[in-house]
Formats: sequence, structure tokens, C-alpha cells
Amino acid sequence: MHSKILLAALTLFSVTLAGSHDTVMADRRRHHVHKRCHKRQSHHHDHDHDHGHNDWHQDHNSGSSASSTSVATSTTASATSTSSSAAAATTTASSTSSSSKAGLAWPNGDANDISQWTNGKIGWYYTWSPWPVDSASGLDFYPQLWGQKQVSDWQQQKGKFAEWGTTHILGFNEPNESGQANMQPADAASLWNEQIAQYQGQYTLISPACTSRTGDSSSGTDGIKWLQEFQQNGASFDAVAVHIYETDYNKVIEYLQKVHDTFQLPVYLTEYACQNFSGGDQCSESEVWQMMQKTTSWMDSQEWMHGYAWFGAMEQMQGVNIMNQLLSSDAPTGLGSYYIQSA
Repeated sequence: MHSKILLAALTLFSVTLAGSHDTVMADRRRHHVHKRCHKRQSHHHDHDHDHGHNDWHQDHNSGSSASSTSVATSTTASATSTSSSAAAATTTASSTSSSSKAGLAWPNGDANDISQWTNGKIGWYYTWSPWPVDSASGLDFYPQLWGQKQVSDWQQQKGKFAEWGTTHILGFNEPNESGQANMQPADAASLWNEQIAQYQGQYTLISPACTSRTGDSSSGTDGIKWLQEFQQNGASFDAVAVHIYETDYNKVIEYLQKVHDTFQLPVYLTEYACQNFSGGDQCSESEVWQMMQKTTSWMDSQEWMHGYAWFGAMEQMQGVNIMNQLLSSDAPTGLGSYYIQSA
């Protein structure tokens, strides 16, 4: 009789303890997602994940902004110019295999399981913020200072870079676009030198990621011109980031070549997809596959292409052609599986 009572008591205690654990884990998950600020924008497209809010606000073309990891060890010598630090970056990354060039532009925090992306050829990821994903132990995290509005987050997180094994830092998100970081080159250079330049020679500093816009307009300006003025105002970086949305893979390749020819530095394509933001027809499924296959193959063959991240690792595509989707129902799509294994 006593043994039955003891067994019942132990069973009740175990159930209570398990329920308490589940509640704690659920609260932690909600807190983690709440703590993530994910900002990105494609060429003429906005979506906003505001840090400090429980809801993820989305607003297509309405002015709300959003968007858009392994030089292994730190360089001992402090770089004092773009040319010297670029040489160090090129030397370090020249041994990087093509399989580690593929990255993940991840806007989901822990709401989706990023570990499903760690068993293939993806080597790094970023979150449009300085906040990593806790479970991404198999991928290198590249922290990003999205823009002026994210400085407090950056200052809060930068003390953890060594703990994370940080190797690369990403600059501002589309500062040449009015709906994104929206910064004049001189102002951006000032912020860069205040918050990021101190890490030159320690990590690979990747430039602000401008869009491939090739002319001035009311909503944005030429990305290459913006970066040149950024340099002229005293900012120095080790590699160049760019965002490209096109329906012709040849145009992607041509623009990447132009960026490299202009700056003579390693290049990172940190957002791209087969997408038309000019009002014309969108890519078919076969054209999306062709875009991915042709561009990844070409980028893997270029020594100066050090990284790329396809846009689409999310369940809601935020105005981008759904054919580009890499993630669906918390699992990679067919395109996503190809990206993991073949990129």
C-alpha cells in the first residue's frame, strides 16, 4: 500500500516538473523571438521585423524598413588602409573552399529550426542584426550593424564577438535606399569609424551592402557610386557586399564582375534572387532554378567571390516571387535542399 502511494506521488511530481520545464522553455522561445531585430529590403521591397516588439510588422512598399561567418583567427597586424587589410583578407580567404561560400540570410530567429541547414554546404549566416540564433552552433555568425537605428543593439552585443568566435562583420543594410538604412556616405563613414573601424585587422570588415541600382532616382542612388563616396569620406573595408535582384542570371554575373573590377576586393552577394521589381513578368520556376544553378556555379569558380546568400529562407516571402522560397513549413523546399547540398 505504501509503495503504491509513493509511486503515485513520484508520478505526480514528474508530471508537474515536466509541465514546469515545458512552460519555461516556451517562455524562453517567446523571449528569444521577441529579442530579434531582423531588417531587410530587396530592391524595391520592404518588410519590417522591429526589435522590441512581439509582433513582426510587415508593410510592402509603404516606407517601413527591414531587410537584409570564416576568417578564422584574427590578424595580428593592425590594418591601416583598405589595401593592406584587403591583402590580409584575400590571403586568409584564398584557402576557403567553394562549399563554404554559401550563406544563409535568416530572418526567423528561433521560430524556425536553423539546424536543418547545417548538414550541407552552408557555412555561415546573418540575421540583419547583431543577434545570433542560439541553436546555430554549426554555422558561423556574421553580426551586422543594420544602420543608425540599431546602434544600441550593436553596443549591447559587440562584447560577445570573441565568445561567438566572430570572423566577419557586415556593414549597413542598403544605405543607398530611402526605405532602408538611408544614409549619406559622409554620415555613414562617420558611424562606421565610430562603431566598426576599431575591428579592422581583427575581423574581416565587409562594406555596407548597397543595391545594384545603377542610376540616381528619388528613392535611391547608384550603389557603386555610394561606396566610392563612402571610401572618400575616410571609411576603409576589407570586402564589398552587394544586393542584386534580377531575372537574368547574366546580369547578376555582370554586376558582380563590375563591383570587383571597381574595388579590387573580395565580394559578398548577401541578398539575391530571381526577382523583377520593375513591374514586368516574374521568373518562372525553371528560370529560378536556372538562376540559382548558373550563379552558384559561377561564384564558386571565382576566387574573389567569397560569399553569397540567396534570399528566401522564410515562410512568408515579403513581396518576393514565391518561386524563390527556400523554406516552407519549417523545412527546406526543393530549392532549399538543392541550395544546401549543391551551392
